[in-house]
Amino acid sequence: MKKSCASVVFFAVTAIIAAAGCASSNVTLKQNMYVPSFNADEFRDYRGRGVYLPPFVNKADNTTLWFYSSADKKRKYVMNSVEQFFWNCCQDAFLHVGIFVYESSSLSHAVNPDEKLKQGLKEFRMQLSSLTDMEYRFIVTLYDGRSIVFQRKFIIPMNPPEGEDMAVLEKRAYAMVDRSFETILKDQGFRDAFLSDSAPVQEPAKGE
Repeated sequence: MKKSCASVVFFAVTAIIAAAGCASSNVTLKQNMYVPSFNADEFRDYRGRGVYLPPFVNKADNTTLWFYSSADKKRKYVMNSVEQFFWNCCQDAFLHVGIFVYESSSLSHAVNPDEKLKQGLKEFRMQLSSLTDMEYRFIVTLYDGRSIVFQRKFIIPMNPPEGEDMAVLEKRAYAMVDRSFETILKDQGFRDAFLSDSAPVQEPAKGE
């Protein structure tokens, strides 16, 4: 009987240690912890502009609804929703440079294009294609009314992480998000299309 009890205790302790080990491999990302750190003064020409920002689309096969993994599969970067996390960070990045963000009230992304055109507002869409802690891939599409005026695939690389400190890994992930939106805003094609009153129409690019 004593031997049986000892076995139960052993397995219980082992399970607890294993669970703790799994938890320690998760890096939790929170939208309110992301603070844009790039220099907003570099983007003064965006100030005072407005944009529609419908929900983002996640088509990255290497993610779930709630996390993406490290390139070596040793850890997970967990959030309430991958799509919502990046949408919220994008909103913060746009507000950081002075762009007013208007949300779509419909989950179907159905913002009336005539209404947008009347107000002179373009629509920013992001499709996530692949996410790891070493590289983000996504497609940005900018609409003016019913027309696509900008569409480009972006690849955001990152140096390998140094160490396994959770706080450092979390901070590094926010820096990667920061670099993503700074790269978009710096892109000359995006800049021209966003700021132009009559940007040239582009053919849609094929997704990944």
